[in-house]
Amino acid sequence: MSRTLSEYEQSEAMRLIQDLTLAGCQAWEDWDGVTFFQGPDMSMMLSDTPHPLFNAVLVTKLIPAQVSDSIGGALRLSRNRNVPLSWHIYPGDTPPSLEEKLLRMGFKEAAPSLGMLLDLDHLDAAMDSRRATGVDVVEVVDAVGFGRVVEVLAPIMGFSGLAQQAFQAAHGVSGFGREAAWRHLLAKADNEPGGAVSLFQKGEAALLANLAVAPQHMDRNMASALALEALLEARKAGTRIAVASVAPGAAQLFTDLGFLEAGQIKRYIMPLEEWQDEEWREAQLSGCLGCSGCPSC
Repeated sequence: MSRTLSEYEQSEAMRLIQDLTLAGCQAWEDWDGVTFFQGPDMSMMLSDTPHPLFNAVLVTKLIPAQVSDSIGGALRLSRNRNVPLSWHIYPGDTPPSLEEKLLRMGFKEAAPSLGMLLDLDHLDAAMDSRRATGVDVVEVVDAVGFGRVVEVLAPIMGFSGLAQQAFQAAHGVSGFGREAAWRHLLAKADNEPGGAVSLFQKGEAALLANLAVAPQHMDRNMASALALEALLEARKAGTRIAVASVAPGAAQLFTDLGFLEAGQIKRYIMPLEEWQDEEWREAQLSGCLGCSGCPSC
């Protein structure tokens, strides 16, 4: 019988995923294209790049009376830059009414992801079955190699040319290779870049992120090979625990590697098109939609 995480372990795992995600974004702090807004109630990053990856609320610890004003303030800041805004909600975020309020203020619910955790001592059992034939996995050590990574990620992550440039600039500030804040692995088949994955390590924990494989290489077991190589590298560097935020469709791949499900991360997005109507925009920013729930909302 496969092991599952206890309720306490789930809570601790989701807190670790949130902490590592925030720390991974903060590794971009020296990039002049991003600004961080951090306080005891919220942590948010904004850029001038019109892609939700670079404009997000990552931690929310609000009391009910703060919610409308805080959402309105975040929307004002994103509108000033003319960028979309994503809002990530972890199980420990508060208050429970936050999701309802986001929807009432015009956010759209996006696909959730699963938080998953692996004790790297349990990795060996997955190694032989996850190896891929005809696939070479190499670590990126310079900007040219990272450019190949971005080529793989761009169509999968919906990166425009501007978003590709921003992603390269954000990671470029911390450098590449084993000593960098973020490490990146590139998979090649027939000498052609086909997949990539990134790894962020903090203390004895590591975050696996941006695992992507081009459609023409999906049948080569490339995703598993990339994830396995990244996990082995993390373990060599002294990491004991690996975590990931995983699309539900990819959960089986991580389960096969030994990951356990810890919880769900919900995501809401205010896309740019919601701001085209001036009256609607002002209603969002004021924190009041004039709906039947007023003034109790």
